[in-house]
Amino acid sequence: MRSYPPEIMNIYYRGIDLFVQKKYEEAIAEWQKILEIDPYNQLALRNIKEAEQRLRKLRELKKK
Repeated sequence: MRSYPPEIMNIYYRGIDLFVQKKYEEAIAEWQKILEIDPYNQLALRNIKEAEQRLRKLRELKKK
């Protein structure tokens, strides 16, 4: 596994904390900060995708 600088990992874990609290939009915003530093960061890209999927599902449930 690739190692990431502490700066990126700190942002990553802040995003994880928000994600666990179901604060998906805030988590995405954190992970996007990683992409500003490292545009191809797979951790951030994968987690943003997952958070966006969960947001879509929540919005669909609210429409029903």
